[in-house]
Amino acid sequence: MRKVLALDFDGVVADSIDECLVSAHNAFTKYLDAYDPRGNLSRFPETQIKAFRSLRPLIRRGEDYVFILQAMSEGVQPETQSDFDHFLDQYNDRRDAYRDVFYGERVVLQEHNPEEWLDLNPIYPGMSDFLKGVFSAGSCFIVTTKDLTSVQMIFANQGIESKSSDLFQATRSYRKPDIINDVIRDRRLDPQKVAFVDDHVATVLEVSANTNVQSLCAEWGYNTSEQRKLVKDEGLGVLKLDQFYNQFGE
Repeated sequence: MRKVLALDFDGVVADSIDECLVSAHNAFTKYLDAYDPRGNLSRFPETQIKAFRSLRPLIRRGEDYVFILQAMSEGVQPETQSDFDHFLDQYNDRRDAYRDVFYGERVVLQEHNPEEWLDLNPIYPGMSDFLKGVFSAGSCFIVTTKDLTSVQMIFANQGIESKSSDLFQATRSYRKPDIINDVIRDRRLDPQKVAFVDDHVATVLEVSANTNVQSLCAEWGYNTSEQRKLVKDEGLGVLKLDQFYNQFGE
């Protein structure tokens, strides 16, 4: 029997980092009352794009993208998760505002530049056909911190049919292990036949510690070799994209 897959979205299904840079830039400049809205990467220096990508493994939530731009604007270069968390703690009073403006600017892009927004959210090679197969077989659900409207738009653009009941948004109070355990209970699944795949190492470890499912790290997403070593040290699997398809495909 094939395993039921619980998949993260950003960094597993979609390579969304460019959209997050554009939305974060628009949000940060709006917060500073220096609004400079952009709809694509054409006006971003390559050095900024590269720096933003290098810091992506530190992200936990949407507002963190705006904090990355703030850190870059101040010349702060966090090397570790604790460095970044310490920076966040200094500006904790901005968290709600950054969250609101980040998601607000994402909606502006979606509504006014939907084609450009979708272009900024490509899915990984081979993922469209793979997902069409596992969704049609009823053996996949999505567990993500991304807003579900964005997930549905990207899926619709790819012709991927998924039920709304197979899409779950994790929050600070309803975390991924809670969602997975609830789905297992509600659907009467055998946890030993469920595999969770995420690119965020801390989440892979959290799910492993709080569920009985197989918890795996997606190497093709946003993580570093040092972070992946933490997963391996716990005896958990790290997969390349082709290994993922080989292991869970037909």
